[in-house]
Amino acid sequence: MVTTLLSSIDKGSAETIPQIIRIVDSIRDALLDRRNNPQDDLISLLWQTKIDGIPTSLEDMENYGLLLFIAGLDTVMNAIGLGVRHIAEDQALQAQLRDNPDLIPDAVEELLRRYSFVIPRRRVARDTVFQGVTMKKGEQALLFLPAADLDSREFPDAEKFDLSREKKSHLVFNAGPHRCVGSHLARLELQILYAELLARLPQFRLAPDNPPVYHGGHIIGLDTLHLIWD
Repeated sequence: MVTTLLSSIDKGSAETIPQIIRIVDSIRDALLDRRNNPQDDLISLLWQTKIDGIPTSLEDMENYGLLLFIAGLDTVMNAIGLGVRHIAEDQALQAQLRDNPDLIPDAVEELLRRYSFVIPRRRVARDTVFQGVTMKKGEQALLFLPAADLDSREFPDAEKFDLSREKKSHLVFNAGPHRCVGSHLARLELQILYAELLARLPQFRLAPDNPPVYHGGHIIGLDTLHLIWD
């Protein structure tokens, strides 16, 4: 269901709305339960939040729930694809991580920096001029975060993956009030995935006859990634 929804959004398909309705229908009971029986979790906290003094409505919560349902799937999935592709191509790094699994958290950060993949949309709140560009209230702005994480003024040899890089701070999770609320979970998921993949599979590499196929858009990532091993 999620894969179909994400695909329909990317293609602007008429299937988008029915898929959204199905997801919302599947989470509505859980949302209402947290309203009536609040617990120590994000959904209960959102129910208790007011926006401009107005209590949160069920419609608001359905929108929040849909966002939370999707956000942690599409992004992590594409981070995995980009990271595994690099590890498959860099045999020396792969061997190093196999021999020293404690380096995996550092590898996760450098992979996220090198292959930042999120381009969030923002709505301009008021007329302004930014870096010489006139922006009008209501217009959309795309934040090309991958460019920020490849800025040579911040990261020497920015296009090079460097496991020993001292500064690994990046913007793949955005910053400020829009920082990804699931960033810590995403890091943990990536660390576990790489550790288990390297522990369970022998030395793997890219399949020469089936090169990776990429997609662009709001989330950059891989459509297909073929691996082979002996």
